[in-house]
Amino acid sequence: MKKLYFYLIILVLIFVPNMIVDAASPVLIYEFYGNGCPHCTNSFVWFDYIEEEYGNYFDLVKLEVWYNQDNSKLMMEVGKALGDNVSGVPYIVVGDKSFIGFGETSKKEILDQILLEYENINRGTKASKTIYDYKIKNGFNINSKFITNISNSIYIVFDNVMDNVINKAR
Repeated sequence: MKKLYFYLIILVLIFVPNMIVDAASPVLIYEFYGNGCPHCTNSFVWFDYIEEEYGNYFDLVKLEVWYNQDNSKLMMEVGKALGDNVSGVPYIVVGDKSFIGFGETSKKEILDQILLEYENINRGTKASKTIYDYKIKNGFNINSKFITNISNSIYIVFDNVMDNVINKAR
């Protein structure tokens, strides 16, 4: 049995480094929005506008909160993890930096944060981890798109797997 764990550890050590986020992978942006919110609509138009030039730098994950109570609770959990008192939408999270509301002044700040996170191999993962943990805790069906969208925190999953394997091998 210990041999099995040993080989499993070796396999994980071979494949996990290739799965960890590198600086060239897109930055996940979480936007919590309200359906019908004009500021949210403006942010979507802006993200579409910058996509031609900066589309390789980010992936936008949209989570509607006015008509989806699960997403609303999730927004509060992410806000809590980032130390924010979320009082409105859009609530945009880039790495571990958040933006409440959207307007002309936030465009440059958000774009600067996207570029900063894109170059940062040690990207902030509080939001991704919080979303992943919330979805697991609340029994959400995790589909392949969700797993893809959580690529920034995939190492967390493998870290937990490794902990379990090592503990069982002892």
